[in-house]
Amino acid sequence: MYATRSPTVFRPSGSPKSTSQASSRSQMSSTMSSESMPSESNVDSAVTVDGSMSRFSCRMFVMVSMVAMGLPFLGKSSASMVADARGARSPRARKGRRPERGRRSEEATMCGRFVMIPRDVVERIVREVEQGMPPTVPDYELAGLDAFPGARVPVAVPAQGAGGSGRLAVAELDWGYQVSWAKRPVFNTRVDTATGPRGQMWRESLEQRRCAVPTLGFYEPHKTERAVSPKTGREVKVQCAFGLPDNPVTFLGGIYEDGHFSIMTCEPNRWVRDVHDRMPLVLRPSELGTWLGPRYADLFDRRDVELACRVA
Repeated sequence: MYATRSPTVFRPSGSPKSTSQASSRSQMSSTMSSESMPSESNVDSAVTVDGSMSRFSCRMFVMVSMVAMGLPFLGKSSASMVADARGARSPRARKGRRPERGRRSEEATMCGRFVMIPRDVVERIVREVEQGMPPTVPDYELAGLDAFPGARVPVAVPAQGAGGSGRLAVAELDWGYQVSWAKRPVFNTRVDTATGPRGQMWRESLEQRRCAVPTLGFYEPHKTERAVSPKTGREVKVQCAFGLPDNPVTFLGGIYEDGHFSIMTCEPNRWVRDVHDRMPLVLRPSELGTWLGPRYADLFDRRDVELACRVA
């Protein structure tokens, strides 16, 4: 369990310089600038005909000012020296506010983590579903393994040549579609996107290659609640585990292509809405035939599928 605490408030590091320090530095910079400024006899004069400072003079002024502040320049351009001078006063201005390392591993993304079931158990579950029996998972097999995008997972697909007979087969697929426009696999597919005008990427898979992912539950990061991780001591989003209350196996509707699958997501129902803005397309064991058959669209609305929730 996590021990809760109030959210961290980030404030810029460092404290403002005192008036006396600023005045002293200004006087030093002014003195050194007046001593180091080129004279009118130099090739590149300090002031141009229109009264503005030349490029050489601007560079010299920046260099002299940086010497006064104790900053290195070593032949850098004036633009990079100015950037260095600003960055030295405010490290966050140069590096930006990046998330703390280690959070990604503990803050699972939307519909990006579930408890997978070993293949031999999935084979037995599939046979039970085919016979109209509720799937069973012995207590010693309830531990399961957390699956993340990229994992190879056993899923239920229509048996080859089933022809609507309801026969199922088990295939091992990698979680996430490989696409050229993303560095990481795309592991979720929105129902509204796949069925909309911009769903060309998903439409063929949705119409012809659907699968059901047997799990022992899935996780969603809470959209507002945070807690302290006992592993890292950092503040992370609270993870909530969901599953069907009357069955140990929770199926998730998916689509697949070329050895990869993606989990379909839909609008959250009232059991998920307070935790997250989306949810995977949850299937009851009795609904596998419908999902893998021609009337799969009847299951896009999951508002009546009751889910049990606990803090992970």
